[in-house]
Amino acid sequence: RNFQIEEILALDFNHQSQITKEIPAQLEKFMRQGLATSAFAADLKEIRVEFKSVGLSSLNLLITAEFMGNSASEYFFIKRQVQSMAVSCCNQMGWKMPFNQVTIHQGI
Repeated sequence: RNFQIEEILALDFNHQSQITKEIPAQLEKFMRQGLATSAFAADLKEIRVEFKSVGLSSLNLLITAEFMGNSASEYFFIKRQVQSMAVSCCNQMGWKMPFNQVTIHQGI
């Protein structure tokens, strides 16, 4: 059987103008190239990167990769590789990942 991996990549709101088109296309290309040279490249069926949602402190992309069942035993390794490649792409492209922000209001 085939299997699918889904990972979320959260980016900073500074990337709002590019988050629906340019960034998903660039990340998908980067992921496709990285997975093409991996040990499980022959089992890769599909890779997609799409804008998913607006979070409280981030703009979220959905990375979906579908593989043939031959690589199923490597499921968790592949998940880690996908996350690692996403971070590498962010570093290369200068995309910032958000950090949770806390606002404290003092009562008067």
